[in-house]
Amino acid sequence: MSVIGDSYTTGGGVNSWPKQLARRARLTAFLDAADGSGYMIGGFTGHDFSGPRFPDQVAKLRPQRPDLVIIMGSRNDITHTDPPYPSVVLKTLQAIRAAVPTAPLLVVGSFWPDAHASVSMLYVHQVLREATAMIPCASFLDPVEEGWFDRPAGYFGSDGEHPNAAGIDRVADLYVRDLRRLGYL
Repeated sequence: MSVIGDSYTTGGGVNSWPKQLARRARLTAFLDAADGSGYMIGGFTGHDFSGPRFPDQVAKLRPQRPDLVIIMGSRNDITHTDPPYPSVVLKTLQAIRAAVPTAPLLVVGSFWPDAHASVSMLYVHQVLREATAMIPCASFLDPVEEGWFDRPAGYFGSDGEHPNAAGIDRVADLYVRDLRRLGYL
């Protein structure tokens, strides 16, 4: 399993949701995620946001030879949704399909720390949904629509944005549930 994502993916270290999912599903997990990254914005390097974007992570997939690819996010793109955004998303998903033509692809939007996602986040999810529909053997998962955190009490850290240990456990539980529902596990 290869996972591309942002801080929602890296959070929790050895107990991150990808690591938990890999343990539960008995998969090897390759984690290609960078805090602060997205389809349009580079990850945080400690000094600035010049680290890898999601499209930059795709080159790592071919040598990993995953049986499943998950790309999650990104809330970080909500201020970068000007006209190139839809084409960058589509080109990224097409590049994933070209790199690993037979692996199922799960495109996942960001979750939101309450039941009222911003209009910009809903737009990001609309773009992701439409691009996913153009990719063979791909599914879109919308954590906002599914209500992953409609009742956020006790699931988020002091910043109110990033999940704490209980929130990360919940994300892992929801991934297991949804991957089973979709037939990926």
